[in-house]
Parts: sequence; C-alpha cells; structure tokens
Amino acid sequence: MIQRKTGQTSFFEDVVYDSVLRGVRHWLLDVQRVVDFERFRPVLEEVFSSQTGRPTNPMVLFKMVFIQFAMDLSDREVEEQVQLNLLYKYFVGLPVDKKAPDHSTLCVFRNALGADRFERMFNDVVSQAREQKLITDNLRIIDSTHIHARVDLFGPHPTTKDQMQPRDKGPTLPGSPDPDATFGRKSATKGFYGFKGHFGSDADSRMMTDVRVTPGHCDDGSEFPHLIKNHPPEAATADKAYDSRNNHNHCRKQRVVDAIIPKKHRYPVDAQLTKRRKEIEPRFAEMKKQHGMNQARYWGLPKVTLQIMATALVVNCKRMVYWLALPPEPVPVNMV
Repeated sequence: MIQRKTGQTSFFEDVVYDSVLRGVRHWLLDVQRVVDFERFRPVLEEVFSSQTGRPTNPMVLFKMVFIQFAMDLSDREVEEQVQLNLLYKYFVGLPVDKKAPDHSTLCVFRNALGADRFERMFNDVVSQAREQKLITDNLRIIDSTHIHARVDLFGPHPTTKDQMQPRDKGPTLPGSPDPDATFGRKSATKGFYGFKGHFGSDADSRMMTDVRVTPGHCDDGSEFPHLIKNHPPEAATADKAYDSRNNHNHCRKQRVVDAIIPKKHRYPVDAQLTKRRKEIEPRFAEMKKQHGMNQARYWGLPKVTLQIMATALVVNCKRMVYWLALPPEPVPVNMV
C-alpha cells in the first residue's frame, strides 16, 4: 500500500493515496527513492532557528519549492497544484484533507533559505551522486549560458546623470529595476541584458557538479578555476573563451589534463576530449525550456543565484532518477 512517509498517517488517507497512485509511474515518486531529502532537514530547520513556532513543516515547504522549479510554476500556481493534485500533495507529504501552505508563506520561506542554503543542498545532491558512484570526475565540461533579466528593455526607463555614468560592475540599463543585471555578449554580434550561469558538468553522468552566477558582463574565463576547484577532475575541457595563461597554469597546478580549446590552434589538444564539450548543451536546453531558466524570475544577483541553484538541483535529481530508478514492472497479460 502507498503510504505517506512523513508525519502520522490515517487509514483513510492511506487508502486514498493507494487507490489513486498505485501503479502510477512518475519521476516524482522515483526521486523520493533515489534522493535522500532528509539530509536537507538540518539546513531547512535553520530558517526557523530564531522563531518560537513552526507554522509549517519545512520539508513540506521545500518540496513545494522543488515542484515549483521542476514544473516552472509561480507561487500561486504551485499552491493551487499542491492543493488539487494528489500526486503533488503526496510528494510534499501532506495529508489528503489538509490545505496546502499559501503562496505568501512559500515566498517568505524561499527567500529565508537564500542562495547559500540552496547551494549547500545542491552540493549535498552532488555528494549523494558521488556516493552512488554516478559522478566519475573523469572529464569536467566547463561552459556558461546567459539568463535574461526580468526587465522590459523597450519600456520607459527614467534616467539621471548618475545612472548614465559608467559603473565598475559593467554596463547597465539606465533606470533598470534590477540593480545587478548588466549587458553582456553571447557572441561578437549578439548581446543580452542579464546574468550568466557558469557550470561544470561531469561528462559521464551528465550531472552538474559546480555552479556560479555572475552579472552578464563577467568574463567566462575568470570563472574556470572555481568550476574545477572542488573534486578536481582528471581532465577538463572548455571552449576558446577559457583559453588563458591563468587557466592553463591552474590546470597544471591541479594536475588536471588541459583540454581547453585554443585560439588559432596554437597548440595541440586531445580531440577525443574536446569533442565532448558540446554534451553540456542539452542540459542548458533542459533548464531553459523545461524549468524556466531562460529568464530570471527575480531581481538582484542573490535571488537569481537562488533560482539557478534550485534549477540545477532539480535537474541533478532528475538525472539521478534516470540512472538509479528501477524500470517499471511489466503489466501481466491475461491469456485467453
């Protein structure tokens, strides 16, 4: 019988969940078997450490946030879906007859968690994957992708003399409501306004191992050392934007095989490694098309970092389901 694994259950709700969800194949049911969410509880409970009461189980709220980024839902939409969808209600650990936490509670909780705690939980998922021998660290693929700011570039923006002055952090849109977004370039002919997500991906498991978020103008190459610092891989590959003396020296110091694609073919590299660089692109497409990472949900670098960390956490959990979840049992055929 399908039973809710959190809190006390009643015979009534067990019967309801069992009658509706028995035999259902869904990745949210699988992710609870392959990812130990209870390891997040000490991080989640830090949010309530200075409060006398806990209005809602923090694990319920975190799993609602998980669904929010997994399904690309707004705060109000995820409240409605958890209230009406029995699969979602079962996943977050709510009794059948209990109302879902409201969207304002969810927003306050998510903001209280902050980017740092989401990064710690992201790192814990990576650790769980390493414990399961999924991440091999044979080859780390390094690349970045742009995230558009939540700003109307063509709308009216008030300008002042101070706002028009160049700023050390990079070129900004005068009067922009986002204080941290800057103009950057995808190529020599294409620009954007927003942020960059810098990722390190394990080539064998196709899981993200490291994440950094910067304003859009930041140089890709400067983030390379941060993306191979934790658990240095045997080899690392990246495109020509990362071809710099500092990055080559860093690989040498870390004893990492250097497969950064050189500009103008200045030196030979292992073609078997460099041709795998493009394997990170499907992960970017997945995060943007399925999880809403193409555009920032919020204003400000801290909240955009939270969004990118949460999205990477969800995608890694999906990848763990892909590698570890058992295949569905075959449906018996009644022979006549």
